[in-house]
Amino acid sequence: MVKSIRTAAFLVVLGLGATAGAQGGIQVGSNGEVKVGTGSSGVQVGSGGDVSVRSPGAQIEVDAPRESSRRSEGTSRKTGAQVHLSGTGQKQNVTCEDGGEVKIEGTSNEYVIEGRCARVSVEGTDNTVSVNTVDQVTVEGTDNKMRVNALGQVTVEGTSNEVIWKRTVGAARKPKVSTEGVDNKVYQAR
Repeated sequence: MVKSIRTAAFLVVLGLGATAGAQGGIQVGSNGEVKVGTGSSGVQVGSGGDVSVRSPGAQIEVDAPRESSRRSEGTSRKTGAQVHLSGTGQKQNVTCEDGGEVKIEGTSNEYVIEGRCARVSVEGTDNTVSVNTVDQVTVEGTDNKMRVNALGQVTVEGTSNEVIWKRTVGAARKPKVSTEGVDNKVYQAR
C-alpha cells in the first residue's frame, strides 16, 4: 500500500510541476522516505506511509490507506495514521479511526473531523474545526475556533483562540485544560 501511495504522490506533484513549469526535485531517503516538490507545492511520504501534501490555495485529494471518497465540500479520509492538512481556504471532511491523528496548518480553513482521534493539532490563523471525539487537542496561533463533541484534554497557546466542548472522554467531569497566551477561551457548550 505504501508503494501505491508513493506512486500517487509522485504523480500528483510531477503533474503540478509540469503544468506550472516550475523547477522541482525528488528526494529518496535511505529509510524509504520520499519527498517530491515544485515551487510551493510538494508531497512527502514517510517511511511508515504517512503522507503530507503541501499546495497553497488548491483543493487536495490524497488516496489514503483505507478509504477515500469525494464529497462536495472536500475529501473524506479514513485512517489510523497521521493526516496532515494544510493550505488556505480549504473545506474538507476527515474521518479518524481510533488512534488516528490530524495535524492542521494554514489560514481560513474549515474542517469537520468525524470518528475518534487520538490527537488533533491546529496551527495557523482563523481556522474553524469541528471534531466528534478526540483524546487530546492542541491549538496554537490566532483566531482559531474549535468545537468538540467529546474531549479528553486541551492545550491552547497564542491569541484569541476558542475551544468549545460538549462532554468529556471518560469519567472526568471536565477535560484537562492548559492555556497560555492572550484572550484564549476553553469552555463547555450550553
